[in-house]
Amino acid sequence: MEKIKWDKWQKDLISYEGDCIIMGGRQSGKSFAVSKQIAERAKKYPKTKSLIVAASERQESYLFEKVRDWLHEEKALSSKRQTLSKLHLKNGSTIIKHPAGTSGYFLKGMTCDFLYVDEAHYMNERVWDSIMPMIIIARGKGLGWRTYLSTPFGKSGYFYKCWESGKFKKFHINSEECVRMKTKEGKAFLAEEKERMTKAQYAQEYLGEFIDDYLAYFPTNLIKKCMNFKFWDKKITPERKFYLGIDIGGTGKDEEAYCVGEIIGKRVRNIYNETLPTSSMQQTIKKTRWIDNKLNLRKIFIDSGGMGIGYEDIMKEEFSRRLVGLNNSSKSKENKKKILKEDLYSNCKRLMEQGRLDLIEDVDMMKSLQSIQLEDGKISGKKDHLAEALVRMCWSIKEKGLKLFIA
Repeated sequence: MEKIKWDKWQKDLISYEGDCIIMGGRQSGKSFAVSKQIAERAKKYPKTKSLIVAASERQESYLFEKVRDWLHEEKALSSKRQTLSKLHLKNGSTIIKHPAGTSGYFLKGMTCDFLYVDEAHYMNERVWDSIMPMIIIARGKGLGWRTYLSTPFGKSGYFYKCWESGKFKKFHINSEECVRMKTKEGKAFLAEEKERMTKAQYAQEYLGEFIDDYLAYFPTNLIKKCMNFKFWDKKITPERKFYLGIDIGGTGKDEEAYCVGEIIGKRVRNIYNETLPTSSMQQTIKKTRWIDNKLNLRKIFIDSGGMGIGYEDIMKEEFSRRLVGLNNSSKSKENKKKILKEDLYSNCKRLMEQGRLDLIEDVDMMKSLQSIQLEDGKISGKKDHLAEALVRMCWSIKEKGLKLFIA
């Protein structure tokens, strides 16, 4: 294997013994360095247990798989059966990964010598109550070290408090200063991103800076409060009322997003989300048809402007009056001074504030909602595709005929 050229901060992190917290921009090498730290500690300290948790299973699995690669390459794994969630080392150490869920309930009772939390700023606040007691016994042995890593999202939450506490060794990584981004291609990419994004968005995503929540349209605490369940029951009966919101991506660089929800009385329950890298009109129709065949959708709300121009007429041939086009740039029917986009977002936010919108636990949806900002009176977001699909799905409460105050 080609010799790894570690950055200085990565070398310092890998060898550091104690609590550490890493905040940095995208593609700065945070997870890669932490995976090496996990492997090195497990080898150095026999018969210890390392636990990996994350806000998303994808991040959790990435760390775990990279640790396995390091240990396999170094022939440190034992002859015991290695599983998709537990590694056994020759020195008696074990490394496990475990889903945190929305509350961390199934983590209660576990103990560990080293705790690693990826995407820590996105972790539900209730999870910390379950995982912190795990390290008490190890602290008595001089271990119980914690490593938290994340990109930042606002000056709030446990991750931010830890960063400000002075109790952790801090590593702040700026994507612009990352060696891998100082190439001609890397500089060109960052220049494009800086032009495309607002200053606040760029500072958050690539400079790794905490940005005040005052620009956020959906406060982080409100999102976390609404994101209150992990699974839906998948029981489909004629009485249940399912709705679909679609943010059209088209054949360009934009993602296409699908958001499915159910109306239960005066509540809206988001049960399923999905994004596609790109999509043609035929693929959009095929995907919508597949969801409709599963759920017998009452209404399908699409973005009929921008990338969605032309979709409404074609899709109505198959889905008839169930297909509703919602064009962001069209005038509001309720307030002539506003455009429909403002109605869509204020409707969704009002549902959240009234405790009438339940969101399935989904880190990508959380990031999308957190990216929505209100600057100079305009609503925008770098990762708005899922948010756009959600606000359209939430319009189902209006179509149903229920009265809802629009701020």
